[in-house]
Amino acid sequence: MKKNLLSLLLFSSILFSKEVVSSKENIIELMNKGYTIVDIRNYREWEKTGVIPKAKTIMFFKENGEYNVSVFLAKLKLLNVNINKIALISTNGEKSKEASNAIKKEAKINVIDLVGGYNNLRKN
Repeated sequence: MKKNLLSLLLFSSILFSKEVVSSKENIIELMNKGYTIVDIRNYREWEKTGVIPKAKTIMFFKENGEYNVSVFLAKLKLLNVNINKIALISTNGEKSKEASNAIKKEAKINVIDLVGGYNNLRKN
């Protein structure tokens, strides 16, 4: 019981910082709390490594590295995703961090960045 309470407190403090280490346990916890995991990698990466079950696959970056926050959020809304409860995952966490910062800055929406990305998830 004490261990569960400590885990919950640690997870809650991580949630408030808007960065969560990419692990199976943390992703399950986020999904249980109503968050949608959004895999922002590209088609080749999705095909190569697969996708987290129930995650939405929406590329954030174009092939040339450009992005459009408004277009990205519109795509999420078309999928009936609550844009106030999303967690982004990329290959190693660098692009998800950049994307989450761009969304926070341009749309004033707090987004969770799954630190370490898909690579960290596969290690666990």
